[in-house]
Amino acid sequence: MVDFYEVAGVSPSATKEEIRKAYRKLVIKVHPDKNRDDPDATSKFQSLQHIFEVLLDEEKRKIYDETGQDPDSDECFGKLSPEDILRFCRQHFGQVTEERIMEMERKYRGSKEEEEDLKQFYIRFQGNLQRILFYIICSDESDIPRFVRFYDDCISKGLLQSTRMYKQSKRKMLKRCKSIKERNLSLVDSEQNNSTEESNTSLTQLVLSNQKKRAVAWDSFCDAILEKSTLSKSKRM
Repeated sequence: MVDFYEVAGVSPSATKEEIRKAYRKLVIKVHPDKNRDDPDATSKFQSLQHIFEVLLDEEKRKIYDETGQDPDSDECFGKLSPEDILRFCRQHFGQVTEERIMEMERKYRGSKEEEEDLKQFYIRFQGNLQRILFYIICSDESDIPRFVRFYDDCISKGLLQSTRMYKQSKRKMLKRCKSIKERNLSLVDSEQNNSTEESNTSLTQLVLSNQKKRAVAWDSFCDAILEKSTLSKSKRM
């Protein structure tokens, strides 16, 4: 049986951040668009995504750690053997540099490819933003407002159908984004108050000011979306 931790290239005691970092490195090499000559590239990529999804889900990881079994075994490998997937990952792991990751991220974010992926996973997961976020490469929770704008635009144009799952997950994820930003703002204010290095004061204040401006803008967007959703809901009642 395949060892999920071995495939991911992390230890069983790895933190979520370490697992996410391993995923970002590995996904660059195994993405189907980078392996067009391999007919099994898509299946391998999906299996790899599933492994990381299990390791990043607290409940599923707990089951895996306790039993050694895949909690979603019926969904995972399909016709591919675990050995094939492990061999594929070993061939590519460790060949990725930070520069290549940053380059791919710059090209992918906001591209037509990302838009098509967003549409594909919206349909696949019925608009569940939490699941979509995991499957979109080079993304994290800071991208949720951007994804929401894209989906709302697609829905208004009739390119996608609004779903109950999308509405529920949108409210949940935007609230989470707002909470994260509030914590970040608190840290920014703390850094400003505790700064004692006079030589770095100007630069530090500029950086912190820009961070705070982006955070406020983000909060405003989240508030607007949540308020709009609340008003729409109250009108229907």
